[in-house]
Amino acid sequence: MVKFHTYEDLPPEEQSAFLEKQGMTENEYLKKRNANLKKASPFLNLEDMTPEQRKEYDDRQARHLEILEKREKRMEEQSTQKEEIEKARDKYLDKLNMEIEPVPNHYIGKVQFSQEIVDEINEHIDSTRDSAPDMAAKLVGQLKNDAKSSQVDFDITTEVGQQVKTVFDSIGSAYLQQGYNRKSIAECFEIWTNHAYAGDYNPLHDHGARTTAGLSGFMWTKLPDCMTKQDVPEGKNFFNGASGIADGWTHMIWGLQQRRDVHRLYPRTEEYIQPKIGLMYVFPQWMKHQVLPFFGPGERRSVAMNWAVYDSEAELRNFFTPGEWETFYRDNIKDTPADIDESQPYRVMIDGVETYIRRDIFKDEKHPSEE
Repeated sequence: MVKFHTYEDLPPEEQSAFLEKQGMTENEYLKKRNANLKKASPFLNLEDMTPEQRKEYDDRQARHLEILEKREKRMEEQSTQKEEIEKARDKYLDKLNMEIEPVPNHYIGKVQFSQEIVDEINEHIDSTRDSAPDMAAKLVGQLKNDAKSSQVDFDITTEVGQQVKTVFDSIGSAYLQQGYNRKSIAECFEIWTNHAYAGDYNPLHDHGARTTAGLSGFMWTKLPDCMTKQDVPEGKNFFNGASGIADGWTHMIWGLQQRRDVHRLYPRTEEYIQPKIGLMYVFPQWMKHQVLPFFGPGERRSVAMNWAVYDSEAELRNFFTPGEWETFYRDNIKDTPADIDESQPYRVMIDGVETYIRRDIFKDEKHPSEE
């Protein structure tokens, strides 16, 4: 005898999955099914059934009634449980104080330069580009597919270079002090320009630094039409269909989580960044990033830079216990000669790590042991 498997035969979790697949509520499905049965079944009347078919029908009806009784009981239990939860919530809610505290693992600085400043920077680059030292041998960038493809030095010792460096120093220091709450400053020690054309790219890499803590950054000053006129759709799957939508974008990576890990409450660990003229990104120098190639006429121009990080003695104090600091201050700081150049950094080893200290910054923040 053929065994009939009906919706009522399924366990509750399979019923839910079945309804979700059908895109219907239970009432909608049962109504549609019963209508179809009336149209298709030759057994519209009980008296037309054979004894075996009638027994099968009665068994199904009995199971259906049993399932309905269990469902009604479960709904009653859930309703009772909900009432108990609501009572407990009302009783204790005003006695609870909940806070959600973010735990960031790094910060990204973003600075938008005006078009006027971008034009001035581009004008200076255009006037010095042909005579600027080539930086390709020191960098990983694969900028070679056009006669104009290049990576060249941006001289920070010239008058214009000093002006740009001063602005970049302020940006790097603000990033440290506002993002990481460090009593420290950042000093830009090198700048170069990237002139990329169709097919050029920059493989995954990070930047070096003169100090243990260091910052890196880049800003876009010129983009080809094929990148500025992109119609970027909303959603996370914009790579699908070989769209080429991210051609020329910068890919930043700060971890090794998989895409599905976001559903497990892990934070995202990568970002694809659409270039924008005049926009600068600042980040820790350990952060890996790469630039994807683009395909079209025109230049993708960016300015890249690195900063050294110098901590103050006030920041250095945060790495010691009070007793350790008193000893360190007595042995290394208290009797410093008055004529010493305080802007010159000195090196301190803390837990086997080099830290570079400048005496001339945050001098007003003293510890009682220093009075």
